[in-house]
Amino acid sequence: MLVADVVIAVVMLGLGAVVSLDSAPMRGVAYGWARWRHRRRTGHFHSIRAGLGALLVVALAAALPGSAGARELRPLDLGWERNFTVTWDTVEQKGRPIVEGYVNNISPYDMAAVRVLVDSLDASGRIVDQQVSWLPGGLRGGGHLYFEVPVARADRYQVRVFSYDRFESAHLMGG
Repeated sequence: MLVADVVIAVVMLGLGAVVSLDSAPMRGVAYGWARWRHRRRTGHFHSIRAGLGALLVVALAAALPGSAGARELRPLDLGWERNFTVTWDTVEQKGRPIVEGYVNNISPYDMAAVRVLVDSLDASGRIVDQQVSWLPGGLRGGGHLYFEVPVARADRYQVRVFSYDRFESAHLMGG
C-alpha cells in the first residue's frame, strides 16, 4: 500500500467515527475514495500530473536567481542621505571579497534597525548582485557603526542605507 493510501484510509476511518456510514457526507467520501483508487490503478491522472507539472515549473522559475521575477532592490527610506553618510572599502578575506566600512549618523536623532544595501556592479554599471545586511546595535546621533558584508565578485560596488528606524527620545536607546 502506498503512503497516500494509508493517509487516506486513516482520514476515512476518522471521518467514519464522526459521521455514520449511512449519511450523505460519508457516501460522498466513499465515492471520492473509490474514484481516486480507480484512477490510481488505471493511471488516469493526466490532468493532475499536468497541473502539478505546471506548478513545479512556475515555482522553479520564481526561485532561480536572475529569473524574470527578480527585482532590483532600492532603499526603503528615500532621502537617507540627509541622515547618513557611508564610507567603505573592499577587502579580501579567505579569498572572498568583503565590503567593510562605517555608516555615520549625521543627524541629531538616534537610529536603530539600520540596514545597508550593497550593490555589486559590472563594468557597465549594471547591478549583478545585491546584499542587505543589518548593522549591529543602535546608532546614536552623531555616531557611527562598523559593517562587513560578504559580496559577489564584481568590477565595483555601491553602498547605500537600505532602511532604519528613527527615535526622537534618547530614553528608547538606553541613554
